[in-house]
Amino acid sequence: MKRHKVLIVDDSPVALEGSAMILEEAGFEVKTLGNPLLIPFAMHQEKPRLLLVDLNMPTLDGATLVKILGDRDPNGRTKVVLYSDAPKDQLRKAAHECGADGYVRKTNDAEELVSQVRSFVEPSSNVS
Repeated sequence: MKRHKVLIVDDSPVALEGSAMILEEAGFEVKTLGNPLLIPFAMHQEKPRLLLVDLNMPTLDGATLVKILGDRDPNGRTKVVLYSDAPKDQLRKAAHECGADGYVRKTNDAEELVSQVRSFVEPSSNVS
């Protein structure tokens, strides 16, 4: 079975490590990046199926980053998704306004996180 590659971009090492551990245990291949300015290089090198971008980062916020990436996906298949612990309504609005493929709420609930991520990389799954 093919492992979907997920690239997580977050300025918090704790959030990166926790999310990566949960997703790796669920069978995803996970790469992490603490600096959003390195995303173009990482996207080219890693060719992820899903890019989770933290909404609130000091160097470059996730919504601005999504707008910059626009349709410039060198792989032609990467879904770009905002990733935050912001309230659901705020996160949904930010994802819509910046043109992200959607959003995933940060959570300590491993099953919920895995379910949310699977909904983007496995379209046939029955997850909303």
